[in-house]
Amino acid sequence: MKQKSIVYNNYLERHLVSLGFKRKGGDGFIREFNGVQQIINFLYSNQNEHFVRYYNIYVGVSYPKVIEIGRQLECYTVGTIGTTIGYLTHEKTYKTWKVTDVISDTDLKMIVDDMYRCIVDFAIPYLGRYSVTSNIINDMESGLLINQADELHNLPIYYYLEGEKNHALNYMSHRLKSMEQKTLQGETDDSFICNVYDKQAIADNRHYRQYQQFCKSFISYMEQEKAVDSE
Repeated sequence: MKQKSIVYNNYLERHLVSLGFKRKGGDGFIREFNGVQQIINFLYSNQNEHFVRYYNIYVGVSYPKVIEIGRQLECYTVGTIGTTIGYLTHEKTYKTWKVTDVISDTDLKMIVDDMYRCIVDFAIPYLGRYSVTSNIINDMESGLLINQADELHNLPIYYYLEGEKNHALNYMSHRLKSMEQKTLQGETDDSFICNVYDKQAIADNRHYRQYQQFCKSFISYMEQEKAVDSE
């Protein structure tokens, strides 16, 4: 029996195209906006059931410039703000749509209509908000994006892209000092037991060393870009 696929549903695709999205890959749609990429991906699993697909929608905004900077620094930066759509709804929970192989066209259309309504009501405002760098900065600072983005590495880069180099420097300095303090207090994920006064504990802390290297590389990157701009 042929699987009825939401991803290749013409009715749904026409709706998304009307919003400016284009298909990218088998399960995703993308829309370019002011140098960023707005993403809608349709994910599914059968949850160990036969002839069934449970669909979920991932919504995200990708910043190619953040990813590019991460590559130049040879460090891992996500460069994407994203979540599944259920957490954007009023219920704020994981949301799926169940599609069986024997579903009627009428019922399938009802599911597609509900998906599209969720996209318009919740995904589009989310994509719009986080296509603006200053909104990402504000919500990272307030903790609203704590589970949706890599603040530690990305926030300094967003500061820099927003023209706030001093904020980037201050943030990295603060986080390094915070890591030092936690290490000296023994609040570290590493296996060794560190003495409160043992400065070597800082040097031995893998997470601290990795972030310290990121900070050094990013500061060097900003200085090089400044030199290029001044030529």
